[in-house]
Amino acid sequence: MEAFHWIVIGIALFFLILILVFVGLMMRTSMSKNNIFPPVQQTCPNLWINDGSGNCYYVGSNGGSGITTSTSGAITYTGDASFPVFVYNKDKTVDVDGTTPTTGTQTNWTNSRNIGIASPPAYIPSTLPSPLTANSSYAVFRTSDTTWSDKGAVPLCQQKKFSNNNNIYWDGVSNTNQC
Repeated sequence: MEAFHWIVIGIALFFLILILVFVGLMMRTSMSKNNIFPPVQQTCPNLWINDGSGNCYYVGSNGGSGITTSTSGAITYTGDASFPVFVYNKDKTVDVDGTTPTTGTQTNWTNSRNIGIASPPAYIPSTLPSPLTANSSYAVFRTSDTTWSDKGAVPLCQQKKFSNNNNIYWDGVSNTNQC
């Protein structure tokens, strides 16, 4: 080989070693940090409606196995009752005490235990976000509800448990590494 070839090979090897050292140092420093993944959590599960005040509304998409919609449009929450999920059914009423709609005060609202409640929690506004109307059935929860942190639990971890138990994809929550 001529001297020119040896010079080119030498320069190429020098830059290869330099690049490999740089990549190794970058990998070492990134592993030493406590990286949170993913870096951003969505306010509500994917395809749920966020009203801007922390309320998340289910309207028929991405309800997973914990929220079912009948052919008549009635919504039922069948997931873990410890999560603060409330359901409003426009055409289905139950007694406030949870019995069938034959006696007592009637309501369209049920809590996560499927027991009728006289009215929704105060944080659920009377004005619904678009495209919901008074003729819509929906499930709703608030991400800042204190129930998420009951008994010292970390709210993000409870929300991850809720989304994973019910097969609801919630970007940044169902796949977080912080729990």
